[in-house]
Amino acid sequence: MPDLKLAAQTAIYAALNVPAVTALAPVYQHVPDDTQPPAVVIDRMNVTAIGGKGGGLDLIEFDILTFIREPGREHLTPIMTAVRALLEEQALPAQSGVALSRPVFEADEDDVSEDGQTYSGLQRFSLVAQAA
Repeated sequence: MPDLKLAAQTAIYAALNVPAVTALAPVYQHVPDDTQPPAVVIDRMNVTAIGGKGGGLDLIEFDILTFIREPGREHLTPIMTAVRALLEEQALPAQSGVALSRPVFEADEDDVSEDGQTYSGLQRFSLVAQAA
């Protein structure tokens, strides 16, 4: 059986690693050491088995984390808007042997750190994955 979580991560990365996002911030699956903002990161991924014929049907909940270091939150919003537009209810790039549903947007939140210039945004999505 294919690795559904890895297939979902690969598809999410491919969907986000396009100029609509990368013109604003680089996208990472694995953040290199010494990375400075701005950055978009595929963060937490949680898998729950939800059945399916013979098993192999998973609910995958995932977070996209965005960081910037700017004097205002208004610099964070365009990146988060681009991420949501590329994922919410959009077909993800095909992955061999895996069927992925269109991601559902769950929630978002943002915060400023104590330095007053580093902002982070967290967006939550979910999708269903199954071996094809």
